[in-house]
Amino acid sequence: MRYISLLETKKHQPTLDTIKGLSDGLETTMTALVSEIENLLREG
Repeated sequence: MRYISLLETKKHQPTLDTIKGLSDGLETTMTALVSEIENLLREG
């Protein structure tokens, strides 16, 4: 769980392998996952 908290607090950047694993686990594409994250960051 420590790794996730480092991502959440922007103290660590995920690798493409990590993003791929997250998107697979969430049953979505890497593009959709990153797009959703970008939208959330824009909203503040």
